[in-house]
Formats: sequence, structure tokens, C-alpha cells
Amino acid sequence: MGTVAKSSITLVSISDAYSLSLTPNSCVIKADFDGSNPKLEHAYTIISAYCGDEKAPIEIDSSTIVKSNDNIEYQLIKVDSYRYRLSIISLPIDILQGYIEIPVLSGVSAGLTGRFTFSIVRESTMLDWIQDWESNKTTIGSSYVITPKIFVGKKIIGSHDSLEDIPGLTGVYIGPSEDNGAGIYGYKDNKEIFHIDQTGGKIGGWDITSSGIQCEDGTLSIKSEGAISAQSEGIIHWSLNKDGSASFANGNVTMDVEGNASFKGTIETSGGSIAGWTIGANSIYNGTIGINSLKKFIAIANVTSVQDTGDQLDWVKGYGGVAMYYISNADYGLIGYKNNEKVFSAGADNFIAGWYFDENAIWLGTKNNNINQHTSTEGDITIGTNGLRGFKWRLEGDGSGVLAGGNITWDTQGNTSITGKITATSGSIGGFEIGDGRIGVTESTEMNGKYQGLAILSSFIKYSSTNIWTGFGTNVFPASSGLSGLCRLEYSGSTYESGIGLLVKFRPKDNNSWYIQQAINYDGNIFGIGGKAEFEDTYIGAAYTDIIQSLFDRTHTFIFTDISLEFMTIELPSSTQIQNAVKSRDVTFEIRIIVAHNSGNRIRVRGVSGTPLLDNNCNYVNGDNGYLDMARGDTMILRYCQNHYYLVEYRT
Repeated sequence: MGTVAKSSITLVSISDAYSLSLTPNSCVIKADFDGSNPKLEHAYTIISAYCGDEKAPIEIDSSTIVKSNDNIEYQLIKVDSYRYRLSIISLPIDILQGYIEIPVLSGVSAGLTGRFTFSIVRESTMLDWIQDWESNKTTIGSSYVITPKIFVGKKIIGSHDSLEDIPGLTGVYIGPSEDNGAGIYGYKDNKEIFHIDQTGGKIGGWDITSSGIQCEDGTLSIKSEGAISAQSEGIIHWSLNKDGSASFANGNVTMDVEGNASFKGTIETSGGSIAGWTIGANSIYNGTIGINSLKKFIAIANVTSVQDTGDQLDWVKGYGGVAMYYISNADYGLIGYKNNEKVFSAGADNFIAGWYFDENAIWLGTKNNNINQHTSTEGDITIGTNGLRGFKWRLEGDGSGVLAGGNITWDTQGNTSITGKITATSGSIGGFEIGDGRIGVTESTEMNGKYQGLAILSSFIKYSSTNIWTGFGTNVFPASSGLSGLCRLEYSGSTYESGIGLLVKFRPKDNNSWYIQQAINYDGNIFGIGGKAEFEDTYIGAAYTDIIQSLFDRTHTFIFTDISLEFMTIELPSSTQIQNAVKSRDVTFEIRIIVAHNSGNRIRVRGVSGTPLLDNNCNYVNGDNGYLDMARGDTMILRYCQNHYYLVEYRT
């Protein structure tokens, strides 16, 4: 009697990632006819968990184990962080089968449950009702029949044409054998088909022993302890062992219980997978990575979604990536793409970041490595053994060169010819000295004309000679003066008795007062010593209702020589119009109005809403925002200040 264990694995899945393994997941336990003396030496299982193909750590609390019968006793031993051993150590005599459920309580595999099942086979060769039987008699009891021999079958007799046509004995015989044993025998046409006796058994060409079954010549055997093997002449050709290990090809292919495999020969396959790689007829690939023996490439493509199959070389060219390939001796190499633009290649076509290269040059566009030549197309560049050259420039290997389309040239001695503009920090040009930040004579920090002549500096331009200093720039006054200024025109000599220090003239041919025509426009104060003579000619002409509003930013004197209406109202500029003209500055100014002697009609000068005309008592003159009437020969002077017009002078 012994334990029969099934060498198999049960996987209980909780997700796509984790599973629980019981090895074995069930067993058969032999016992005496009354259920006593169970054979428990092989009644155990090994519990482990897996995440995919990798082992995962587990923890099991024995108090949570569930038994099909409370009288079942077991032992739980932790082998290591990944395995537990569960052994049955005692069974009640009144059960024929049962189970033990093992939940995993903690660890990454929490939530998995496995079940170890068992069945009991009782020994029947020593049943109690056989103990008193006399072996040479047939005994019939209330629930049994005991007899030394029994045959069930048929035997056909009669006349037949030949011996071969005589059918033989067919049936089953149970009883003693010739060698003083006993057994059960099956016959067909006088030929034994099977037997089981004290020496073992045989059925369909298989010998049955207490340890298993095997074919007649012993080359294939199935052991009761859980192993299957094929052997001859002392060599094991293949075997499947109860612990899960295996051996094939005369031991040249082996697998251990951890799933590790060893192959001493070559491997050929056109399908399957290995280490996450799918095996095809001519390739192995893992989504965006592929190795293809038929198309001769190794490629890693930058695709946004993993593909199961495809041409990774085409994906590299379409979406980006890196590949090595060979199509022909004119098309091969290492290539790299970003999106669908080639970044580099090396092989039949040498290219990187837009540049091509070979054994003597690297170039953009069309290669030209010829001495004293330019490239043929704008943007083409060649860097080669004979020098550097572009469309309008070249640097030869001997040191000579050409720039700016031939406008700058030099030879091997450094003799240079330049056609065009020059930038220099020393030397001379056109008779003027070139200094650091200047062209012309030096100027002292006091700018007192010590160095006579013209000077152009980074911050100002000046000319000086005896008694004359003129210039403009960021500051044209000596530091000792305590002054700063942008322009300085100075003459204090006796060479000239008359003249003009500054003449500004802006007189367009169309000298129309309706256009802004300003010879000088300044923003700031004026200080002077000397006489001043001003002559105004901006507006002497016809009166219009908005003439002062339209031209007050160009002149403040209005002389009306013609009034087209018998009585015309002329409005003064509003404070809004004034603020817009002076960019919201708080200003004051005078307006002078004269009706010429030859004007026959009358005008009324009137303030506007928000900008009234006041009398000397600060009342609105005549009401209605203030107004005054004028006829020929009348004059008026008004002063604007802070949204009001004050009457300075009014003569009628």
C-alpha cells in the first residue's frame, strides 16, 4: 500500500497578473479495509504564487485554513518567502475523500485561494468475510459468493472445414493459475488478452507491476510515483518527473522545477514566443522592435501604439526610429528618422542632420571638393580635403580665400582686396584716422577744441577749430561746466562780423496752413540773452466757424480779412482738444484775434461747454459759455488756463 499523487499544477487566477500554484493539487491515499493505517508519507503539496512567469512572495495564516472535516489534521511549514508545504498528518477512519482550502492573507498575492483534495482507497484483499473460507469449496452467503474458480464466456463447438476456422475460447476466467497463484484472465479465440495475478498484470501489450506500467520491452514506463520515461540500452531518452522537471533528446534538453531550460543543440521555430518576443516565420518582434531575417533588418520604431505584427523598417521611415538593414549593395546601412524625416544614415548613403559625407568630404546639397571653385547652388556647402566652399565663398587648403561673392579676396601672403563697406578699429580711411570708437581727431574729455578737426565718436559728432566748437550727441559740454546738452554751436572769434549760428528752414512748396508745417517743434524751456524778432504769417485770411479749433496747434494769431457771412460764430478750442494736442500737459497760452479793416461783416467769438469765456469778474461774458462780438478794426487777446479763457484785452 502507498500514496498515489498526481503530478500536476492548478492555477487559480485573480487577475491578469497573479496566480496561486499547488504542486500537486490532489493525491490518493491507501488504507486498510476498515480505513485505518492510512499511508500519508506522500500526502502533501507545495504552495507558491506567481506574477506572470515570476515568483511572488506570499504569507499564509494557518488559522484561516478551511477543512472539509474537522478531524483532519495537517502541518503547515514555511519553506521560504515564496513557498509553503502543507502535509496531511492524520485522517478519521470514516471518510473516503476530502479537501483543505488555503487562503493567502497578505502580500502581493492577497485574495487568492487554493484547494488540496484527496481520496482514500481501502485494501480489499483481506476482507473479513474471506478469512474463514475453505479454499476448495464454493460458499454462498447472504451478500456474497465465494468460489475457487469462475468463468464467464463462451466456447463454440461443431464441424468446420479447417482447423483455422475453429473459433476458440472467449471470456474471462477468475481463479488459480498454473504456478500456484491466482488471478483474472481474459481470452479471445483462445488467446490471452489480459491478466492480473500475484506476479503483476498485462493488458494491451503493457506490463502492470506494483510500481507502475510499462511496455513489453521496457522502453516506455509510467511509474505510480508520478514519473513517465522512455529508455533503451541503459539510456534515458526522455522523462517527465513528478516534481515537474523533465529531460528530452537523450538529456540534451532539460527543464528544472523553476522552469529553467537548457538546450545543447540548435533551436528552430516559426512560431511561439521567447522572453516576451513573438516568434514569426522569418522574424522575432516585440511590438515596435523587430528582427527580420527575410527582409534583413533590425529596427526600433517610434509608433504610438504597440503593433502585434508589421514591418518595423517601414514604421521607422514613417513614424521615426532607428534601423539597420540590407536590401542590396546599393541600399544598406544604419538609419535614423524623426517622424518621417531622415536624421542620419551610414552605409550606402552617408547622411547626418542634413549633411552627406564620404571618405574625403562632408557636404550639404551637391558636393564640390575642387580647388578654386564654388558650389553650384545657394545653400550648398562642402567641407573637404581641399578646403571649405559655398555658393559665394571658399577657404582653400593653401590659406587663400574668397568671401562675399568675390568682393573680398586674399592670397596666401595675406594680400587682401575688399570691395564694399569696411568695419575697423584702427588704421585710416579717406585721410581720417580710425581709433577705438572714433573716426577723426582725438577729443579731450573737456571738449575744449584742443584737437582741431572733425571727430565722429560713438556718443557724439563734433568739429572744432580756433574759436569754433560745434557738435551734437549724448552730452556735448565739458564735465567741468556742470552742464549737459545734446547740441552745441559755439563761435566767439573775430573772423566773422555777421552771420547765422543756426538756420532751420521748413517751407514746403505747398505752403498751406491746413498742413502741419513746423520748422521747430520743442518740448521744454527756452532761455536766451540777446534780441528776438518774430514775424508771423501763418493765418491771415478768411474766417470760418472752426478755424481757431483747427489751427490753434500751429498759430495763436488769427487775422480775418474776409467774413463770408453777415454774422458768423467762431468757437474757441475745447479743453479736450487742447489736452489732445499737448498730450495732457497743464499748459497756458494766448490767442490774438484781429478783424482786418477791409472785412465788411461781423463775427462772434464764443466759448464752448466745459471751456467758457470769462470776463474780469470771472463771469461768463454775456452768458451762453461766454461770447464777444467783433467787427472790422476790433482786436481781442485771450489767455487760456485750466479749462477757461480769460479776457486780457478787448478793443472795439
